Amino acid sequence: LAIVALGRLWHDGRRRANLAFVAGLGGAGAVYLAIHQGVWTGWAVYASADPFVDSGELGVIGFAPDYGARSVRLTALLTERSFGIAAWQPAWLLAVPALAAMAAVRSPHTVVLGGVLAAGWLNATFIALTMAGWWFPGRQVVVVLPAAVLAIVWWLDQHSWVLRVFVVASAVGVVTWLWLAVEASSGGLTLVVDFFDTTNPLYRGWRWLLPDFLDVTSPTWIRHAAWSAGIVGLAVWGWVSASQGGALP
Repeated sequence: LAIVALGRLWHDGRRRANLAFVAGLGGAGAVYLAIHQGVWTGWAVYASADPFVDSGELGVIGFAPDYGARSVRLTALLTERSFGIAAWQPAWLLAVPALAAMAAVRSPHTVVLGGVLAAGWLNATFIALTMAGWWFPGRQVVVVLPAAVLAIVWWLDQHSWVLRVFVVASAVGVVTWLWLAVEASSGGLTLVVDFFDTTNPLYRGWRWLLPDFLDVTSPTWIRHAAWSAGIVGLAVWGWVSASQGGALP
């Protein structure tokens, strides 16, 4: 977002505003780092956590990270059966063709929305420590999901029939979350520990189509490969439909 803002200010010839913006961000960053050093004796709060006192705070990224293995998260953040965001709200899958369509027509929004989403998604893919478990990297994408919402809305505005798909998928997600909220509030489930044991039949039926990275077996990889191919197909569909005049900038 800072890069986009700097580019806009530079394009508009607002050199002083650009300098003030850089100075403001630099000052805020300096205060942030100084407080962390003073309070937590490190660059991040993890410096004060017991597991990282001896190994260093960067151990939170992983003591021996396998970045090749972490690449499965590129699609699993969407499609993993317990922790993937599409497992709980299928409408998130529509972000894939929406962003592809936006790129195909060279919409001025592509750089902003795509860049913000890419930053959050790559952070969750390669920096967050675990694929699944209580440190699920999906929490890292929460801050950038509004960009996906805007991309989806932009795309739906040009495809009335997809809007119907979106409404159905969104309704499934809303029902799923309400069901889970009732179970959690009544003491039937704990949101951090066993939320995926919900009795919701919609979720329980849908989840068997998705890969399970809490118990990695051959079917896990088969499902993962199928969904990865499906996501690529969604992107191609969005790109082709926009290139053929199905979407406007």
